[in-house]
Amino acid sequence: MQEEEEEEEEEEEEEEEEEGPAFFEEKKKKDPVMCVYAHNSSRFNAVACIRTILANSPDVPTDQLESNGKFISFAYKNLVFRDSCLITMSSLKNAANSYGVEASKGYLPHGYLQNCKSTTEILERINKSITWKELEPYMDWFTDAKDDDLHERKAGRTWEQWGDERPLRKEFQPKKVCHFRQEMEKYLQQDVECLHQIVDAVGTSMAELYGALAPNVH
Repeated sequence: MQEEEEEEEEEEEEEEEEEGPAFFEEKKKKDPVMCVYAHNSSRFNAVACIRTILANSPDVPTDQLESNGKFISFAYKNLVFRDSCLITMSSLKNAANSYGVEASKGYLPHGYLQNCKSTTEILERINKSITWKELEPYMDWFTDAKDDDLHERKAGRTWEQWGDERPLRKEFQPKKVCHFRQEMEKYLQQDVECLHQIVDAVGTSMAELYGALAPNVH
């Protein structure tokens, strides 16, 4: 009886050794944790991800970090989803300016794809070639306006003159044809590159502040 107990104790000790620090380090190498960032994901991407996970997997998201009912981050297996908007507490455009990254947020008249009656109509608009003049009703001329511009008015300046001073307006070419799919792809690529640089800058800043290793952002 005593011999059996001793054998069991030895087996337990061996298991503990196998699951020691070296075991977990090796496990991390084989199954590394990957962080997935999306800006404002708590309102869009994260919701879709959680619904998809719950609908298709017996496993559920873990390690939820919330703020006012919004997910700052949550984990699923070896993936960690994070909302960079809630981490930087600013828009993508302002975060890019704050962290001094080279990339900048692009612009796309989102209103053109909103209020469509069907998915077919959305796809038709995406694949349609249209003049920028036709897109003018969907343009947000205030997108790059500063607070001072919005709350102050120069004497004698008309609304049309104010509008013509907007950077977006200066680039506006009414007669130029817009291939919407190409513009959308360029806009999305620019946003992804902008977020990539922001995440790298934020990680580097945190590493310098807390003396940790800088992140390897892909």
